[in-house]
Amino acid sequence: MFIFIYPFYLKFKGGKGVATTGGGMGFLYPNLFLVGCAIFFGISAITGYVSLGRISLMIYLLYLFIFADEV
Repeated sequence: MFIFIYPFYLKFKGGKGVATTGGGMGFLYPNLFLVGCAIFFGISAITGYVSLGRISLMIYLLYLFIFADEV
């Protein structure tokens, strides 16, 4: 996972974790991916802060993996 978040061809600069998480989530859980995209883009558009959208997405994923029986 480290090589996806800090790729060597970009001189190990970070910032790819949300894209990697989104790709994995889209592959494993396509229906939940759409809800996650709506949360991320909705919060980011309303507030103007992409980081707040990322935090909201991670809280949504944490909730799913702790409390949801379907995942």
